[in-house]
Amino acid sequence: MSIVQKSGSEYNYQQRRELAHHVVNLFFAAERSGIGQAKNAEFSEIFLAMLDDLDLDVKVKLSDHLSRSENASLPLMRKMTRSEAEVAQAVLERSPLLSEDDLVEVSEQMTTAHRLAMSRRETGLTMRVTDSLIRFGEAPVLRSVTANQTAAISRNGFMRLAEHALSDDELLDKLSTRIDMPAGCALKILPRLTGEARAKLAALIADDGASLEALVGKAKSEEAGRKLAARQQKLEAKALAKAIADGTRKLEDVAIKLALEGRPHALAMIFAERSRLPEDKCADAIFEVNGELLAFLCHALDLTFAAYQACDEMRRDLLRLPSANKATLQASYAAIDASEARKTLHLVSVAINIH
Repeated sequence: MSIVQKSGSEYNYQQRRELAHHVVNLFFAAERSGIGQAKNAEFSEIFLAMLDDLDLDVKVKLSDHLSRSENASLPLMRKMTRSEAEVAQAVLERSPLLSEDDLVEVSEQMTTAHRLAMSRRETGLTMRVTDSLIRFGEAPVLRSVTANQTAAISRNGFMRLAEHALSDDELLDKLSTRIDMPAGCALKILPRLTGEARAKLAALIADDGASLEALVGKAKSEEAGRKLAARQQKLEAKALAKAIADGTRKLEDVAIKLALEGRPHALAMIFAERSRLPEDKCADAIFEVNGELLAFLCHALDLTFAAYQACDEMRRDLLRLPSANKATLQASYAAIDASEARKTLHLVSVAINIH
């Protein structure tokens, strides 16, 4: 029986821990003697079986040593990326063994700290990976991805960064240095920039000799157009809310209409009117990744499955999530107790309005 097999079956926890630390000490001794790299593969297989028995500081040290190795065990590297953020950091930042699929999987399933470490990689940050990192909207990660000039960012990723940059000066400053930024994105943030930053960005995006004043004018004109459209949509949403209250429009029909038009903020306003919850809470339900709050809210408002399905499809489109299986979605929606949902919604709205 091998040491690895024996460590998991015949030794108690303390014995396994002591054995694991002894193996680590042997590895570092081999490193100092100059033969560690040659034995990386063998040691890595042992570490894979013993990783959970090591103290955090030892795992961090081990991660740092193995993170640049091309001979380390890929299963061990993958396991480290799913360990504590302190352990995962070096591997996520540097390991050449991790594939695009590995990185996307960690981004989608792990924590902000894991995504932040990944955003500092000098290789492997493809558009698919950065799309995933950007989707969560976490300010430290957005700033780090943007500052990383080796990170490939898609047009959609840049547009999302521009939206966040409108309320984040640090991100705005970093975004203005990206020479690969699409002109549409640059025009969006240009009015927010001042002085040297504006001049530099204008120089990067000027096309056919267009002047800075022309670019700023175009950006301001487009911004004014967006604001006007937003005001018109808000007025329409208020009119729809009034029509629902007057009984001339059904909440069901309005919810489907707004969902099909891809208007989450208008839908949040309608839901807020009907539920007496704050609008931002309704918006949170719409933008939640797992969709449970949206299902609960729709049930509490007595919406049919058809209306909920339209709202859920809009949510998935906005968050770039895969489509749901209709039968599975319908079953999960039917499993919610409507009376309990209404009762809970009432209690929550009362509690929020009291405070």
